[in-house]
Amino acid sequence: MPVKSHKKRKKQWIGFAAVLVCYILIVLLLGSCLSMVEAGHQGVVFNYFSGVQPQVLGDGLHLHWPWESVTAYPVSTEMATFAKGQAVSVVSKDGQRVQIDVFMSYHLQPARLPGLMQRLHQEDWEDARQQILRGRLQAAMQTVALRHSVVSLFATQRETVCREIEAEVKRELAKDGIGLEGLALTDLRVDERMRQRLQKLVESDIEHQYILRETANKEQLARQRLNEAETSRKVTLIEAQGEAEANRLISQSLTPELMRYYQREQVKSRTN
Repeated sequence: MPVKSHKKRKKQWIGFAAVLVCYILIVLLLGSCLSMVEAGHQGVVFNYFSGVQPQVLGDGLHLHWPWESVTAYPVSTEMATFAKGQAVSVVSKDGQRVQIDVFMSYHLQPARLPGLMQRLHQEDWEDARQQILRGRLQAAMQTVALRHSVVSLFATQRETVCREIEAEVKRELAKDGIGLEGLALTDLRVDERMRQRLQKLVESDIEHQYILRETANKEQLARQRLNEAETSRKVTLIEAQGEAEANRLISQSLTPELMRYYQREQVKSRTN
């Protein structure tokens, strides 16, 4: 009897272990088939047999095959700064080396995420983004820098250069499905000798602009005085013409009878 009881308990333990193993396997299977995509992110599916899938998953819980994995990418606005040791280095048209600090805001375009994942080869975006963004910035800014001299970059055409750089960076980033929202060149640096030369050019340009403004102001004042004199002359002419016209009308209205009436009145006033 004890032998049978022992065998019975052993079978029960074996059955319990089998159920537990099955339960664990089901949980693991379900875990490998479920993926959560957080808010502000989009998911890209990678199939271990066919590679990156074209569909993009929105935020939320998603069910997929066990041989698939989901990688989430942020699609909200992100910021990146490249300064000091990470500043972008370019060469100007006249061969001058310029270090440029850049601040930018951007976002990943959801429809282009599968292509970006293929380029990354499943590398994490947070680990790769600085390298990708800096590479695109370097290529775009060098393209623009080769069109301009260092003086243009720093002084005479700085606003134009900034607009060209922003447009070129936007085109470069679009190749990876990255949308540029804003770009600012926060600082530009050259060697000390060139910096002093540029400082003199800037000061000379400021003085030149001041002279141009003063000349324009003097010309404006002269035109204003000329307009005032012309207006005064026209007013005087109009007044003279009006007085002449009034005298003409009065002389036409003085009939012989009216003249005799005035003469009689004047004689009466003298006698009284």
